[in-house]
Order: sequence, then structure tokens, then C-alpha cells
Amino acid sequence: MSDATLEQKFVSSWLNCENPELDGKNPHFGNTYATLKSTLKVIRAACRESGIAYRQSFLPGDTCFMVSSVTDGEEEIVLSRFPVEFCPNPQAFGSNLTYARRQQAQTDWGITGEPDDDGNAGAEDAKQLKPEPVKSRRFERISELKKEALSLGIKEEGIKSWLETSFPYPMKDFTQFDIQSTEAYLEQLIRDKKELDGE
Repeated sequence: MSDATLEQKFVSSWLNCENPELDGKNPHFGNTYATLKSTLKVIRAACRESGIAYRQSFLPGDTCFMVSSVTDGEEEIVLSRFPVEFCPNPQAFGSNLTYARRQQAQTDWGITGEPDDDGNAGAEDAKQLKPEPVKSRRFERISELKKEALSLGIKEEGIKSWLETSFPYPMKDFTQFDIQSTEAYLEQLIRDKKELDGE
């Protein structure tokens, strides 16, 4: 494909890219999934045939975004941007980064890293995880923690990005577990920020 344009090379690679091996297992739910390593392996194999490369990097700014592109060494096409929450805790940030890279790569290449069961598992999960009624004072606690985080200089965009990534549904539908997870996240952000500021 030496005479092909970069767009043509990418389309050819995209069409030849296969779903990755489900080489990971979620310790919390027991389901299998394709890790970042497995995902990038099939993408690189598809790119190799067309002589292009797939890259993921950051766009600098107050809020970090993952930028992906394909290149043949002469030209470059930016494919997508995926929001990545930046937080002071290096382990949490590393986890967010890996998740973002995996999700973005699979989206860019039209591949899936989950078992194909026609949505049966998701339907069953939805039945089992039907939101429980939650008391308004728990939401008030989240609001108080968010105000404290913002007063310390933590970016609202980062908090919003984390919420949208972690819970793809309105806060009114939060379960008790969702609320507890959000409280724990905000409390950890506040502790990390205060530690960085020497408080």
C-alpha cells in the first residue's frame, strides 16, 4: 500500500483489526475483559500490515485529555480525545489512565473487549442493580464535600469527568453504593490536596 493515502491505510487496518483476547478478569465481578496489552496487540498487528502506527498521548491543559492518532511517518490523523481525570494520587491516576487508553483504543478501532452475550448480562445486572431509594441528606454530604474540594483549588472539570465515567446515569438514580463511592472519592481528593499543600 505504498501509494495509498494515510486515510486509506487507516481504513484498511481498521477493517482488518480483530477483537482482542479476553485476557483479564475483574476481581470484583468475575467477568472477563480485554486488557490494554491485549487491545494494543491486535491494533499493532493490524497497523503493521499497512505500515502505520497508532499513538496515544496527552493534550496539555487544565484538564488532561487523551489524544489518539494514526501516522505513517509523514502525515498524522487525530482520531479522538478521551477525558482523563487528573488527581494527586499516582495510583488512582495510573488506573484512570489505563482505563481511558483501553476504552479509547477499542472505540477508535471498532473492537470490543467484553464477552458478546447480546446484552443479556447487562439486562440482568440492570434488574439486580435497580437503584434503591436514597435519603437526600446523603446527597447533601456529596455537595458539601464537592464545595470543600473546589475551595481547595481542585478542578470541577476533573470531578465531573470522574462522575460521568464512573456512573453513566443521573445522580437521582444513584444506589447507596454509588453514593458511598462518590463520598470516598471526594474525601480522598481532599486528603491528597491537603497533603500536597502541607496542611
